[in-house]
Amino acid sequence: MKTLTNHIILYDGECPMCFAYTKAFTKLNMLPANGRAPYQSTPEYICPLIDKQRAANEIALIDIETGGVTYGINSLFKILGNA
Repeated sequence: MKTLTNHIILYDGECPMCFAYTKAFTKLNMLPANGRAPYQSTPEYICPLIDKQRAANEIALIDIETGGVTYGINSLFKILGNA
């Protein structure tokens, strides 16, 4: 599988399913090993890039190189489409 480099996905850290599928993305090298984080503890360098309210309700996928953010189902499509 092809890795979507320079991206990080924010997931709900209180959701076991969210934890599992984002872990699978990193395990299958669809995202880099450091390509996931719970939105409840969003890394500081990511905070200015996202709409925090939207990220609490929709999966956010951040391109840390360009600062672009994809939300919701489009985040998943972007990861799966790159694989």
